[in-house]
Amino acid sequence: MDEIKPQDDLRTDDDRLRALISALDDLVPRHGAWVQLTQYGGGSDEGQMIGNRNGYRRLGIEFLKATLDDDAKQGFSVDLEYLVSSNSTITFDWFELSETPTPTSSKYTWSDRVMPIGCLTLFVIASILFMIGVGTVVQWIVH
Repeated sequence: MDEIKPQDDLRTDDDRLRALISALDDLVPRHGAWVQLTQYGGGSDEGQMIGNRNGYRRLGIEFLKATLDDDAKQGFSVDLEYLVSSNSTITFDWFELSETPTPTSSKYTWSDRVMPIGCLTLFVIASILFMIGVGTVVQWIVH
């Protein structure tokens, strides 16, 4: 089991990460690096990312750099303007740092769940009323 490190050790780890990320930042050129983010279908789960090797590397470096900002709690900055292709159909304008995952609400609302039951109930009632009406008309014609 990992031990909890004293604050000084955590600071040392951050300094080491800063040095490593800085070395990566210097190693991977910005020029010619690109990624394209597109939505190929109708839903938000139908997205794709296309890019060259340095584009993916730069994307990772930019996210790593953003995690080193000690003041970043909400709305921290990730420099993607030079990297994301102008042909992209998906953009991101908000990046938030959180140590615990935020619960996501169900993608269906209560009305989305009730709607099929309501429609089926309405169809059954309309069918019953239709049959009663047909029976009444037939009895009226026969008498």
